[in-house]
Amino acid sequence: MINTYRSSLQKQFTYTLGGFATFVAMLIGLFGVYLNEQFEVEIWRATLESEFLSYTENNKYAKQPVVQHGNLLIYKFKEGVTLSQAIPKELHHLKPGIYDEIQIGDRDYSVLIRDLDTERILLMYDITHLEKSEFNLGILVVGLILISIIGIIYLSHLLGRMLVAPIKNMADKVGGLNPMERGLRMDYVNKENELSTIASAIDSYLIRLDHYVDHEREFLDTVSHELRTPITIISGAVDILSTHPESKEIAERALLRLKQATKDIVESINALFILAKDGAQIANSAEHFRLDVLIEKIIKDHLSVFSNKLINIHITLNSTCIFAPKEATAIVLRNLIRNSIEHSKDHEIIIKLERGVLQMENRGEHVAPEQVALLFNKRVRDEGGAGSGLGLYLIKRVCENLKWGLEITGFEKNLFIVRLDLSQHVVNDNTTE
Repeated sequence: MINTYRSSLQKQFTYTLGGFATFVAMLIGLFGVYLNEQFEVEIWRATLESEFLSYTENNKYAKQPVVQHGNLLIYKFKEGVTLSQAIPKELHHLKPGIYDEIQIGDRDYSVLIRDLDTERILLMYDITHLEKSEFNLGILVVGLILISIIGIIYLSHLLGRMLVAPIKNMADKVGGLNPMERGLRMDYVNKENELSTIASAIDSYLIRLDHYVDHEREFLDTVSHELRTPITIISGAVDILSTHPESKEIAERALLRLKQATKDIVESINALFILAKDGAQIANSAEHFRLDVLIEKIIKDHLSVFSNKLINIHITLNSTCIFAPKEATAIVLRNLIRNSIEHSKDHEIIIKLERGVLQMENRGEHVAPEQVALLFNKRVRDEGGAGSGLGLYLIKRVCENLKWGLEITGFEKNLFIVRLDLSQHVVNDNTTE
């Protein structure tokens, strides 16, 4: 496909420029012929008029019926006189006027016919040698035009090759890029050439592609980790059930781990489905629901799951109705609340909802401020627990995909403050449950 395009581009350039040159040459040639004919007519008119005036004023010639002087031949006769029979038959039908390039035998003449009183005067000027010179000159001009057209077409071909060569080199370089390699650049040397704009655009695309590939690799690594952890838990629980089938207490704990791990897998798959959709698809799944009611339900569910953990949660939730994807909202809320409960060290958690902004505060393990940004990049989970939900990295990706604001601040005395901003989805209808 690339070779076809290069060939057609070069041919189109050659044909276009060659055709234009041919058109201009023909136009100039035709205009030259037209001007030459016009000038020639005026010249012969002036010459014949001068000879006619000289003939009528010269008494010596005026009485002679036939006068020949060099290339000039003059006839004078009356209508019906036998002398008119001596006039070439090609001139018998001509009326008074001036005529150019009348061929008589193998000679060319310019002819003037005038009626003077009762007589008709006919002047014939032999222009054969001039016509031959004009014909030879015309052949020379046509030859020069053809040579010029051929030269222009050849130069067009060379110029087309010169113009297409950099494009060919660039196309070959782009075609040789290995999609498995990162950090590739065009590195176009001639910065003043117009192709540098294309090369810069390609380099800019390669940079964005590198960022995208790195981002997706990190994403796939995280997804692999997120799915591997609950599968490991399920495998371990099955082994425990197989090893101690008679113990009811061990079986209950193993079944609880199986149930929680299964929920984690389902939640991970749902999160991945959300990330796989574009903004329009997600927007189509939006619905009205009470955000405060959803948060209360999630907190209640988690308190039952972590019943063996002493947790004191202070809840302040303003009545808030939003229009947003409910499933995605529930996934994010469940994981943020679960992380707060799991990583809380002083058993005190503050959860507040005001104007569509959810804020959760708890004290956990010490994290240096410079390491905060890494919380959304690393796999932050408790591998030894009974399933700890999605990592913050995956939750952050869901929020970015939905254009929700999610941030972690605080860190004084190990205080963590998580803020989830859904204010852009708040609606006035507070009756939806």
